[in-house]
Amino acid sequence: MQRKIDQFATALCAMLVVGALLACKKRVPVGAIPSAASAAAEPTPTPPAPPTAATAASAAAAEGAAKLGDVKRYADKEKAQTGAARILQDDVKVFNEADEKTADVATLDKGLLVFRLASIPDWELVEFPSGVGKVSPGWVQAKFVDTKSDATVAREAVAAQAAVKTPAPKTSASAVASAKPAASTSASAKASASAAASTKPATSVASPIAVDSASLARAAKLAQQMAAQAKAAADKAAAGVGGKSGK
Repeated sequence: MQRKIDQFATALCAMLVVGALLACKKRVPVGAIPSAASAAAEPTPTPPAPPTAATAASAAAAEGAAKLGDVKRYADKEKAQTGAARILQDDVKVFNEADEKTADVATLDKGLLVFRLASIPDWELVEFPSGVGKVSPGWVQAKFVDTKSDATVAREAVAAQAAVKTPAPKTSASAVASAKPAASTSASAKASASAAASTKPATSVASPIAVDSASLARAAKLAQQMAAQAKAAADKAAAGVGGKSGK
């Protein structure tokens, strides 16, 4: 009789433990927790590389100030000229075209000698000193040029003068606009990378049994209590059987 009661208690405990395990599995489905393999399998989108400062500088150079000496000619209107001339006032602008609305390429001071090449109404095409022993052509408004006082001065004397002032390259509005998105793109790329790092799933996920360990502990404790009660009942029954047989 004692052996049968012990077997019953053992079987009851085993059934309670299995039932607790099954309850844990039902409560926390395995598929509901992302695994490390699935997290690693998801590719992280790579942000496009932002334009570099060199790219922005190249765009600015391509669209910057007019090139010194790259003058426009007017074959149908030009009249050939020769001889030196003197600039009549300070800060006289030199242009690549006979148009004061275009970008200037140099500034001439009062008294500077230039050498005449051609003329059209209101404009003179002259050579001016742009380097050591070097001259460059450009259009100057005729009202700023004295064509009579120094006409006999040699061309070499013009080239021997100090070089004139040239403006610094100007960055166009389109180049500035193209440079600004580069900074915003870089900032957005960094923000995306930070967001991806903060939302990256954990590489290890606890098993369903470990997740509900409290329920498992309660089930084990209940099984121990029931086993103790069963053992006490078995001892009591055995004591009763022994007492009756003694009488």
